[in-house]
Amino acid sequence: MRQCDDFIEMQNKRYQARRDVVCDGLRRIGWEVEKPRASMFVLGEGSQGHLKGKGSLEYALDLWNMLML
Repeated sequence: MRQCDDFIEMQNKRYQARRDVVCDGLRRIGWEVEKPRASMFVLGEGSQGHLKGKGSLEYALDLWNMLML
């Protein structure tokens, strides 16, 4: 455990990059989200205008597809 500092730093950078992609993608489609400082999880709330009558699963799949563009 004493010799894995480089791995931990590399893993932290990887999670930070993933978090940034999600936050930037959500902002691109009009959501207001803050980048968490100490977590890899991003919490946001979509408005009914974003859902457009879709269920949460269908909306999540559409959102995933948008983020992958």
